Amino acid sequence: MDVASNFKIIARYNQRMNLQLLSTCRSLSPAQLNRDTRSYFSSIFDMWNHMIVADRLMLQRLADNHIIITEKSLQSLELDEVNWPETDLDNLVGIRESIDHLIVDFSHCLTPEDCQKSLTYVTENAVTVTFTVNEFLLHWGNHQTHHRGQLTCVLSQFGLDYGVTDLPLIVPEAQG
Repeated sequence: MDVASNFKIIARYNQRMNLQLLSTCRSLSPAQLNRDTRSYFSSIFDMWNHMIVADRLMLQRLADNHIIITEKSLQSLELDEVNWPETDLDNLVGIRESIDHLIVDFSHCLTPEDCQKSLTYVTENAVTVTFTVNEFLLHWGNHQTHHRGQLTCVLSQFGLDYGVTDLPLIVPEAQG
C-alpha cells in the first residue's frame, strides 16, 4: 500500500481516537484537566493544546509548500491568541474536530505523486529542513500517536477506561 493510502487510514484513525479520548476527558472535572500530571506536559489541557498547535503547524507547512492545503482552508483554524491556550473543553473539542476534519479531507486529496514532492520549512529551532511529503507524513502520524500515548497514560492514572486503541478495531474498513 502506498503512503497516500496509508495516510488516509492514519487520518481516520487519528480523528476517531481524538474523539474517543476527548469523550473520556469529559468525565474529568476542570480541576482534573488542569492538574499537574508530572509528565512532559503539565496538564491534560496542555497535552491537547500542544497536539492542536502541532497539527495546525503541520497543516501550515503543507500550505506553505503548496501541497493540497491552501491558506484559505486554514482560515477557519486560526487560533485565538488572546484566549490561548484553550482551557474550555467544549471549545477545545470544536477546534480538534475542525482540524481533524481538514486532515481527513487532505488525506482524500493526497496522491502518490504528492507524496514524492519535497517540503521545506524552518523548525522551531531555526533549522531549515527538507523532507519528501512521504517522510513528513510519517513524522506527523508518529507525532500524533506519540502524544496520545502520553495522554492515555495520564488517563489511566485517573482510573479511566479510554477504550480500545488498536487501529484494526478503530478503522475496520482499512482491513483487507
